[in-house]
Amino acid sequence: MEYLNSIFAEFDRNLCRVESLILHSKNMSNTSLSSDILRGGMIILASAIDTLFHKTIVRVAVHRFDGGGLRFVTKKLKDEFKNVKWTEIIHGLTQDGGISGWLMSKLKQRIEKESLYTKSKIDECWEYCSETKKFSETPESSNFEFDINLLSRLAERRDQIAHWSDLNEDGKPRLLLIEDLELQVNNAKKIPAVIKAHLEGLKYS
Repeated sequence: MEYLNSIFAEFDRNLCRVESLILHSKNMSNTSLSSDILRGGMIILASAIDTLFHKTIVRVAVHRFDGGGLRFVTKKLKDEFKNVKWTEIIHGLTQDGGISGWLMSKLKQRIEKESLYTKSKIDECWEYCSETKKFSETPESSNFEFDINLLSRLAERRDQIAHWSDLNEDGKPRLLLIEDLELQVNNAKKIPAVIKAHLEGLKYS
């Protein structure tokens, strides 16, 4: 699974960015400004998880195709492209990266507008690369204390910040504690290991 290492490394760097904001927030006496820094951390964390899943799903789907051809392309992915004209596929063969590059480009376009930091969307798009289990069904072989439901809370808070400036009905900032963001970061750190566990028994993963 070394082909995913660069994606996981990028994710780790993004988590470090969030942890730096947490540390900075702890050292501030201005609680209002400290909370705004934490809100920035929430946005970056949600984006980091979204990026991780987008890149992983595309990379795994293409890697399985490269290893075993159409036999290892999931039904969801086949259904997505069943109406593609052969002329377009032939055109893809002539481009840099060949048919794999074409598949990667098309799948990126298909899922780029999906917000992959919620349980339902992650499960939905995970089917493009794996048909064994939903991502939310953590493999029995793993002993990870990963809580995918926490991602729903992260998504909700992220949307409150992005769309409503994190204000309540009275126009006042909602309470945001350092512990809230630390909890989300510690949970997010387990995602790469869960991804690996999901893929271990998958042919050409």
